[in-house]
Amino acid sequence: MNTRVQIVRLVTATLGSTAICLFVIAYCSLSLALFKHEHPGHVITNGAQFALKWKWYSLAFPLIIAAVGFGLIARPVKQPVLLELLTGFTWLLSLTWMGLCVLSWIGTNDVAYLVN
Repeated sequence: MNTRVQIVRLVTATLGSTAICLFVIAYCSLSLALFKHEHPGHVITNGAQFALKWKWYSLAFPLIIAAVGFGLIARPVKQPVLLELLTGFTWLLSLTWMGLCVLSWIGTNDVAYLVN
């Protein structure tokens, strides 16, 4: 595989992962504000607390992936399979993180409505 193609694929995966992490940060912040407004005095579930606690740390993931990916591209012995695994893992982990965040806030709101 051409080096330019590998760079484009890595940059696309890194930018997509960064966008997903920024979405999670915004979604968690807005969901917390809405939850406190709509359900004063209710407790946030463990999943939502986990997402709130780790939302800023998730931005380190795309940076680490980019560093490892560019390190793989710069190696004298090219191994395109490792780069493909890295980009696939990036998409999988980023989309899973977004799904867990959204589902945890949906569950938090559902539990608060059931308690009332």
